[in-house]
Amino acid sequence: MLTMPHKDPEARKAYERAYRARKRLENPEAVRATDRAKAKRWYDRDPEKARRLAREFYAAHRVERQALARDWRAANPERVADIERRHRTKAREAAAGRPEPTTCEVCGSDNRGRRMIFDHHHSCCAPKKGGARRVPGCSKCFRGWLCNDCNLVLGHGRDDPALLRKLADYLEANARGNNV
Repeated sequence: MLTMPHKDPEARKAYERAYRARKRLENPEAVRATDRAKAKRWYDRDPEKARRLAREFYAAHRVERQALARDWRAANPERVADIERRHRTKAREAAAGRPEPTTCEVCGSDNRGRRMIFDHHHSCCAPKKGGARRVPGCSKCFRGWLCNDCNLVLGHGRDDPALLRKLADYLEANARGNNV
């Protein structure tokens, strides 16, 4: 005797899988949106249970999940770099206590459309003898947000105010109009 698909649970599941596969081929974005909404409703019903199940699944499939993540990182280096940059920027903005501006705090340049640089006291984050190095960008050593050019000037001047003053004096003494 032939049973109707909706009467037999296994047949119903097979039919739904085939239906979803067809729909996914026809309109993958709509299926993805539907799946996300369904997952969100499920999570919102019992978030603690969802977190517990996710932890259990990860514990049971840890090696496979790590291999998948490693393969994805190897196949998507640009996306990995972008994600790491965003997380690093968020951490540095938190350490600075203010968001990254769009212009340099010294010269006002927009850094030619690039991101501003998190300037910090290098002695604070320098490697300690026999100890671990602190992560550059801690809240103790933050000085400001600079463009690349201003950051290079500070670096080449070895962060020495006296040297930078001497360079400024030199430039003023040898301005185009003064050396004729």
